[in-house]
Amino acid sequence: MTVFVCTLFSNLAFSASERDLICAVEDSSTTKRDHTPDTSYHHKIKLAALFSALAPGTGQIYNEYGYNRYCKKRNRAWWKTPIIWGALGVTGYYLKSYLDSTHIVKKEYNWQLTHPGSYWSPEYQNYELSDLVFDYNRYADRRDLFVLLTLGVYGLNVIEALVDAHFVTFDVSDKLSFEWSPVLYDRNSAGLSLSLKF
Repeated sequence: MTVFVCTLFSNLAFSASERDLICAVEDSSTTKRDHTPDTSYHHKIKLAALFSALAPGTGQIYNEYGYNRYCKKRNRAWWKTPIIWGALGVTGYYLKSYLDSTHIVKKEYNWQLTHPGSYWSPEYQNYELSDLVFDYNRYADRRDLFVLLTLGVYGLNVIEALVDAHFVTFDVSDKLSFEWSPVLYDRNSAGLSLSLKF
């Protein structure tokens, strides 16, 4: 996994310097900036989602690689990867913590149920069965919450990679324009004209 991420980052750095060189040559050779994408590269949208599904954050790195292959694309996607890893790390940590707590309380409950008057862990020596049930329910609720939060972060990571992959090849050149103006259809009716130019 580490080798995979390092390879992606090294390709990212190389393609960024290569792109800057190509774009600089294009800028010096033309008076008007050309926003034509690199036709030798095809960014695969579904592949970004697949990368993020298999290893969260790698789809964003793949999108960064795609941005670097297109001139005049100033968007950045790599900075989302540490945020995703951090969010999954935090939710995963608390999920594991509450999962362990539910196991311990359940084991203590079963011990006290089968061995009245004794305890399995000194931490629960003054607890009654009703107290253990209360603690178990509290930990179980928090465990379930962090299961949902972890799945939510994972799902958002995949969706974000998929949506951002669409913007990698989205045309943001000066050729795009949006105009609206009033028009007169006949003597008695007026309207609004909307035109998109590509």
